[in-house]
Amino acid sequence: MIIMISFINEAATNRGWEIEKLLTTHPYLTKYSKGDIFFYSDGIVNIPINSQSEIIANNKVITTTILENENIPCIPTKEINVANKDSLYEDFQHFSFNNSNTVVIKPINGQKSEGVYSFNRFEELLKEINKLPKGRPYCISTYYPHKYEIRLILFKKEVQFYYMKPNNEQNILRPLVTKEISIEKDKIEHLMCISRKAASVLGYDYVSIDFLVGEENEKIIEVNLKPNLYAFIRQFPSNHKKCVTLYEKIFDYKEALLLTK
Repeated sequence: MIIMISFINEAATNRGWEIEKLLTTHPYLTKYSKGDIFFYSDGIVNIPINSQSEIIANNKVITTTILENENIPCIPTKEINVANKDSLYEDFQHFSFNNSNTVVIKPINGQKSEGVYSFNRFEELLKEINKLPKGRPYCISTYYPHKYEIRLILFKKEVQFYYMKPNNEQNILRPLVTKEISIEKDKIEHLMCISRKAASVLGYDYVSIDFLVGEENEKIIEVNLKPNLYAFIRQFPSNHKKCVTLYEKIFDYKEALLLTK
């Protein structure tokens, strides 16, 4: 069994921060202090960093609108009105290219592949749409065929590391990878270039950017301000130190931000 040691708290200790756990069950709450400065963290997978808009990152439609406007390859997404069958049919026709492709329906602010559906016929969509929780916003996009999904971790608009997203039975749209895939150096450099531009136009200091990589092209599928690096370490336990080093940089950056207030 892999023992998950908090690389975040290890990094904080290495940088001289005191750690006070106030709530140890969800919602989690930890206070980090160093001399006269301090901040509170409301989660166990990251720490908050200023100059970021969580509203943008939590809304897939807003995120993709910005990326599209800046000519950054992504999966176009639109909010749907599940109560209006006429507009829903128009959106289905548009994103399915007149029934020649699969559409994907998912929560605008969804996480971890929850609430994701795919449809090839409008009748199927109508049958399931009535089962969706009322009052929650959903969006529609076109399914993009791809060989694998890859995540790049960026801090201050520079790629720190990357890794291929593991198989996930809950994600009905992610291909099952049965053998090791070798990613060409030119492809990684290309994805890094796109990631840096995306992080810059969105204004994020710490972010993960997920790509769907197809036979010829790649598209951004998701942007995440709280990348779960614990999941990364579970897949690659030897990378614990890499995550500690990243968060040492983040704690130094957080200290500089707080000292300027």
